[in-house]
Amino acid sequence: MIEQQIQQFNADVDHLLETGQLPSSADPDHQALLHLAQQLAQLRLQPSSIQQAATAQRLQQPSIRKQYSGGFMLKSKMRMALAVVMALVIATIAVPPLRSYANQILRQIGWLSVTNEPTKAEQLLTATEVPPIPDQPTATPPVLSDASPFNLTYLPAGYVAKPSYSGRYYANDSTPDSIYISVRSIEEGSSLGVGAASTTPITVRNTQGLYIEQAPLYIKAKEGKMYQEDLETVAVNLVLWEENGQIIIIESYVLDQTTLIQIAEGLEVN
Repeated sequence: MIEQQIQQFNADVDHLLETGQLPSSADPDHQALLHLAQQLAQLRLQPSSIQQAATAQRLQQPSIRKQYSGGFMLKSKMRMALAVVMALVIATIAVPPLRSYANQILRQIGWLSVTNEPTKAEQLLTATEVPPIPDQPTATPPVLSDASPFNLTYLPAGYVAKPSYSGRYYANDSTPDSIYISVRSIEEGSSLGVGAASTTPITVRNTQGLYIEQAPLYIKAKEGKMYQEDLETVAVNLVLWEENGQIIIIESYVLDQTTLIQIAEGLEVN
């Protein structure tokens, strides 16, 4: 759904750039932004900002100039392009629903949008202030559990099942590494930022999924250190997909795409 909205928005912007007119079929949610760009174009904008100057330079390239027979068309096209840039900047800052367009959606898995936004771990390390931890009532520590919604029919050599506070995981003390399987029920509009990690669309368990390589999702302290400036991110490889309305994730520090998919294919529901 979100991918279709982005494609439609891009098509509406292209129509505005080409004709200078609002597309009659534009999504109502985009009308205000496109109308703002149309109004800004009538102000005879000058390329005074970096974004505007870059757009102006692009429009003055020979390959683009050949498409227009006169200077009037070129100037009109340029004004409209600069207006769209300005409108996008204004809207991205001022309108929360449009901020999502500033982050590239790499893949849509069910209700989960995987984006190139910095991971939560990266955001914490770059934060100028550590957010306070809210007071919570004292609670009994959770009981170690071996519960898991899945049984594994394939496990790489050296890995053994171990109980944890949140279900079962599989550890390899000689590598060292661990395989962790999580099942998450998420709300519509949820997102997972993976930063600059490499992503590859995959087919897993007869459905579309995603392989993410070296995503910095976790934080650890450097050896012997305890302060925020001495923390570092820890990257993992993971495969994720939607199954029965839930997001399934299998992650490991070292296992590759082929092995993680093989583990996923061998899952059996309890």
